[in-house]
Amino acid sequence: MTARLLVVDDEPRTAELTAELLRRAGYIVDVAGSGTEALERVRASSPDLMLLDYEMPDMEAPEVLDLLRSGADRLDFPVIILTGARHAAGDQVLGIERGATDYILNITLRLVDGLIVNADRMLANLESGRLASDPMALGWMCELHLMLPHLPDDQRVRISTARRAVRARWN
Repeated sequence: MTARLLVVDDEPRTAELTAELLRRAGYIVDVAGSGTEALERVRASSPDLMLLDYEMPDMEAPEVLDLLRSGADRLDFPVIILTGARHAAGDQVLGIERGATDYILNITLRLVDGLIVNADRMLANLESGRLASDPMALGWMCELHLMLPHLPDDQRVRISTARRAVRARWN
């Protein structure tokens, strides 16, 4: 049986990228855009695992966990808090104390953004003839190669273009 996951994040880009990566790994993934929406979906059908953003406009992860883990309707499935902003040890401790299974700093979008910026820089350097003097090009090409299968189609096309251009210039 394939595991069902619920990704909860108020940032649509983050939610969809996370969901897509998990789908490509073989999971069935649903997305909720708020703590309230997550609670409604969980009450209708409990997932096997929830990936929960820490900061959302309607409620933060500890409050969502309190509502999941208390009362007669107590739901007991693993919840991993993903955050790009709440790095303090106190936030991690609070999340775990409230019932999170794990707490992970989410750097995926920053990594993807960095790859896109560097792909754009490499294309600009290629067009201006400066690529041969770019010491970062080879390292970023390796990173781009590893990330490529996990990116949305529009980003994959841009990065593939940059990779082909760099290869042609070096060959």
